[in-house]
Amino acid sequence: MHKRTVLIADNQDSMRKSLRSLFESQGWIVLEAKGGDEAVEVYNNFSPDLVTLDIAMKYGDGFMATRAIKKINSAANIIIITETKDKSMLTRIINAGVRGILLKPLDVEKMNQLIARIFPE
Repeated sequence: MHKRTVLIADNQDSMRKSLRSLFESQGWIVLEAKGGDEAVEVYNNFSPDLVTLDIAMKYGDGFMATRAIKKINSAANIIIITETKDKSMLTRIINAGVRGILLKPLDVEKMNQLIARIFPE
């Protein structure tokens, strides 16, 4: 069976570490980025199966990264994990083609349900 790859992009080290532990415990290969610009570069080089993006990051935000990744691959699977509750920003992100938005603090059960919908076994 093909091991899935996830790109975790978040400027908070603790969030990347938590997500890394979660995904690795489920058998995923994990790539990381600290900002949107780096996330686009890593996506372009490795084409991961899934991308998690924070919206508010230094060096390119999650909205910019979503648009750039979707230009590379319109079918890219992107989940936004964010603290923002700004409805206009969330609407713009949804319209950019993400597969889901999860609010921090992260509800692991909701994330697992969303991933199961994206990758039905």
